[in-house]
Amino acid sequence: MKPLFHVYIDEADDPGVKPKDSNAAHWSDWFVLSAIVVSAARDGEVVDWVADMGEAVRNRHSRVIHYRNLSDPNREAVSRMLARKPVR
Repeated sequence: MKPLFHVYIDEADDPGVKPKDSNAAHWSDWFVLSAIVVSAARDGEVVDWVADMGEAVRNRHSRVIHYRNLSDPNREAVSRMLARKPVR
């Protein structure tokens, strides 16, 4: 049986946050887990979507967009573009 959906999952934390206890191992209180669900029929479009978002924020030299590295206006632009895509 072929899959009906594909899920893209990403996680992020803040390695710059110092531990509460100076004797504790380095860890962060901040952790984000996100995902988008794409129908298998549209999965081939995802690469183009990322390329379009990269072009919109002038990130033409990489196939990867790191949200933390974007300016606030570019974060908003990428978020709005993703919001218009047929994902859940």
